[in-house]
Amino acid sequence: MKRIILTNIIIIVFMMTSQAQESVYPKLTYTNLTTIAVAGDNIFASGSCNTAQISTDAGLNWEIFSIDNNSYLYDMEIIPNTNGEQCYLIDRDGLYSLNIDKSFSVLNTQAIDIYGKFLGLEIDDDYIYIISTGAINRAPHGSLVWELVNEVIYDTPYTISATSSSPSNIYVANRDGQIFQINKSSGGYEEIVNLGSFIQKLDMASDEVGYLTMSGQSGPWKTIDGGNSWTSVTNWPENNPVYVYNENIFLTSNTNRFFVSQDGGNTVASHYIYEDEQAGLIKNVIFTEDGTIYLVGESSTILRSDDFGETYENLIPLNRSSLNSIDLTSTSGIACGYQSIVITEDGGINWSPYSNTELMQVDEAVVLDQGKYALAGEGGVSILEDGIIVSTAGAAAYRIFNSEDNSYLLAGMNIGGSHVISKSIDNGLSWSNKIFSDDYIGKIKINEQGILYASAGESGYLRSIDNGDSWEMITVPVSGWMADMVLTEDEAILAIGSNIYKSNDGLTNFNSIASGSQLNNLHILSTGHYTYTTGSSSQTSIYERTPDANNFTKVKEWCGTSYGSYNANGTIWYSKAGGHINNYTFTLSTSTIDHSKINHNVYPNPVVQGENLFITGIEGLARVEVFNNIGIPILRLRTVENDISIKTNTFLPGKYYINITTATGTSTSKVIIL
Repeated sequence: MKRIILTNIIIIVFMMTSQAQESVYPKLTYTNLTTIAVAGDNIFASGSCNTAQISTDAGLNWEIFSIDNNSYLYDMEIIPNTNGEQCYLIDRDGLYSLNIDKSFSVLNTQAIDIYGKFLGLEIDDDYIYIISTGAINRAPHGSLVWELVNEVIYDTPYTISATSSSPSNIYVANRDGQIFQINKSSGGYEEIVNLGSFIQKLDMASDEVGYLTMSGQSGPWKTIDGGNSWTSVTNWPENNPVYVYNENIFLTSNTNRFFVSQDGGNTVASHYIYEDEQAGLIKNVIFTEDGTIYLVGESSTILRSDDFGETYENLIPLNRSSLNSIDLTSTSGIACGYQSIVITEDGGINWSPYSNTELMQVDEAVVLDQGKYALAGEGGVSILEDGIIVSTAGAAAYRIFNSEDNSYLLAGMNIGGSHVISKSIDNGLSWSNKIFSDDYIGKIKINEQGILYASAGESGYLRSIDNGDSWEMITVPVSGWMADMVLTEDEAILAIGSNIYKSNDGLTNFNSIASGSQLNNLHILSTGHYTYTTGSSSQTSIYERTPDANNFTKVKEWCGTSYGSYNANGTIWYSKAGGHINNYTFTLSTSTIDHSKINHNVYPNPVVQGENLFITGIEGLARVEVFNNIGIPILRLRTVENDISIKTNTFLPGKYYINITTATGTSTSKVIIL
């Protein structure tokens, strides 16, 4: 097993221009690279999210910038006789040019748009060829005056699965197993074979030798007679896309490894891209003339191998493991996902990876104190303090919850195949099982009234009114898998199946208020003010509905799916696929608050650091929250006292906001600490 080589001398310089969206961690745009072209020291790469990146020094430095297209760019070729400084790109609907100076142009393809969606791009010294669902067209470099090479009806649109080129011919394969050969010079066209299975990938190394993979068929298949006959190559463990170099050296890609053959497919070796990290699914592979391999994939992954897959150099060495949990306080924060953990000690401004060699898999993490965290993983709940694992206890855990006063921890565990909520009152050293559930335990939450709850799949949800010592299962009159839920005293919103439901009568009646895929990150920001996210394989959209609106409105869209969130006075932090972290701040609605009923008095203001801050006029049960200037909470407490005092000796000088929520509404006061 080979470990990835991370060169210490690489300096990554990101010069951001235009509208390229950048994450908080790492300092990288949201893009999944699907295509790459290399000429000497010049490297072009692009893919999703209207983003491209260029290096002119063999990957030492990169410029990342926005380009003007609306879909995935999935094929790219260097234009001959341009000194490697210009390339062509296609998506399903258009042809573009990209120069080393970052100029990006939309080229005229009006004459060939009638032949359907673009599926492949081939370039030789004289012509550019575009393969579409209905034809192959070509145009000379420079003039781009198009001529029809051959009009081909491939049964129905989108049936073509693979294209390839040899010195003399273009090969097209489709989902029905047919392979067509088109002569570049004459335009002659013929079906040369029908293999009867969906052809996933076809790559010809010459006019005679090539390889392909077919759905449902083991291993790659090989031809030595120009595609007329094919023979299965045996002893291959998986059946993945095949890429060819020099007729007899080829490899297939998988998420974290490659299978390599240097003897025409007779023997195969398996080489891992990463051992301790996840590279993300590789989307495309190319060879340069000298056999150097470049690989591109999710979250701007660019890898290079100079030894045919034995080892890999990471050209942008940043952690890209998907992060599916995040938690922040005023200073400390943690995000995790599988084998990846990143930590902040400055409230989310800067993040750094934690070397996770002991825990292997972490599903969720919470902040306990500054520099101290609880992590739920396959080995149980671990306590991480000052960079050291000080204890691990309990069964395999995938959920973790910390009480606001740090008096107890709750965890969702898997014990003998059953899902369990367990409780610890000794900082995770020992655990007591409280309730068993047939379904997966959702994220454990607490509402303003101190009621704990957690979704329980299709069973409903679990509720506790005694700090997690006892639980009851509550069913809801809506069928489907409950992915997320938020409860307040007056209302509830639940993500069940592909809908979000709202209830204002104690979960008796529900109305569907939104729908989408991968519904998650539900929040009630104030009464009637809701937000949620929808996700797909490559995109997260944030939706918001204010009290005076009838419908939800999309307020933000990011590439990469979002799995976790944290709400801090309207600022929600999102941990995302590809190792990204970002946040979005909502303007909190105050339309439901009757300030005439709220008479809280906060004094002195300003207050000198170290002196007490007093709050008077509180009526009944109240929640008091103190937020810093960027919306991160630094203190939360519940009280039934009419008057309270807050020590400010741990507060840094600056501006703070104090939210006081009671049965009559919420008031916000700005306080200056000197």
